[in-house]
Amino acid sequence: MPVEDFEELAASAPETVWLEFLDGELRVKPPSDGVHGELLREVTQLFLGLAPDLWLYPWRGLRLGDSRLRPDGTLAPRRHFRGAGEWGAPAGALLTLDAVAVPSPARVRAYAAARVPLHLLVERERRTLTVCAEPHGDGYRSVTTRPFGVPAELPAPLGLRLDTATLAALTPPAPPASPAPPAPVS
Repeated sequence: MPVEDFEELAASAPETVWLEFLDGELRVKPPSDGVHGELLREVTQLFLGLAPDLWLYPWRGLRLGDSRLRPDGTLAPRRHFRGAGEWGAPAGALLTLDAVAVPSPARVRAYAAARVPLHLLVERERRTLTVCAEPHGDGYRSVTTRPFGVPAELPAPLGLRLDTATLAALTPPAPPASPAPPAPVS
């Protein structure tokens, strides 16, 4: 399906259905449940305290090459996407965030290929936060995973330290190990 056909289909979808387009494939973004919503609220609150001039835009549609994704959050200066329409350009976005049960390497590749400086992957079942930094090609050179409760360093362009202790209280204990997060590229 051409990306133009996807955009037309997404524009006509009911408001309760969010469609995404990744690697030529149509996907339905799953709805947010209570834990997911609380994780996003907590991360938003963390950023409000650390960077009040920035805003974590929830589910903001981004044009990432031929893909169209709605990360759970896109950190950008306030009013950055004003007038951008449903699918905004990622230029100027400082960070994307996905809170997931199972990570999608294809999503991470799309963010890196679009040169989004930082990507946060909150894995609720593993109870970890992965910071992907330094986009290079279709990957990130630096990938650091920390368990909830251990502070996470967000390098340039943010230069912030996230206290993840509050995230641990929002998720049930971790089950046995699952697949590892994305590996850095060289």
